Amino acid sequence: MGIIVAVKPNFAVWPALLFLSGRFQPALISAGTALIISAIPAIVIGPEVYRQWFEMLAADNGRAFFLTNASISGLAARADISMIGAAASLFLLGGAALWALFRRPSLPVTSTMALLLSVLASPIGWVNYTLFLLPVFCWKWSSPIIRIVMAFLVIPTPFVLRELSNPGFRTLTRGSLYNWALLLLLVALVAEELRNSGFFSRTNPLPAGNPARSSTPSAT
Repeated sequence: MGIIVAVKPNFAVWPALLFLSGRFQPALISAGTALIISAIPAIVIGPEVYRQWFEMLAADNGRAFFLTNASISGLAARADISMIGAAASLFLLGGAALWALFRRPSLPVTSTMALLLSVLASPIGWVNYTLFLLPVFCWKWSSPIIRIVMAFLVIPTPFVLRELSNPGFRTLTRGSLYNWALLLLLVALVAEELRNSGFFSRTNPLPAGNPARSSTPSAT
């Protein structure tokens, strides 16, 4: 996990959610591993390498628009609402942090959400990053929604990239299939979590013919 974070920092969401859910040991080991590996370029090449890296990221805003960027920010950039995309990403990360802190989900559930948000809530979440979701797809293969998500994600990139020259509706639909696939996966995971928490059973009305008893006893 730490090696992945060192190479792709957006996956820091994974150890962060593990830490918030009470799994301190793997989270801290991962953070330590990532820091050690990340320090190697600074020692060998010099700290200048990270300054150049940040400057390159800041100067290359156009990459978010590219159709293989499967994140919310990528979809928002194509709709010319980049600020809303950034706000939505922060909202998702904040909501996931509170969920992990107070709900304390299981390790597989926490990791599933963390891996998804590492791509979906990242400024740049290339579709090839979704390979990290393969264990999730195998685990939940019986779900029809998961199969739909997988079908979208295995669409060849040339089919999607040819919509790059068609800005507008086609870019936001056929050109953003990877984004919609991950959003569908997010909806499925949130719905499953709400169902497991009993949220839907609490909100269901009482069946007809079974009125609730009054909390105040009737006078005799």
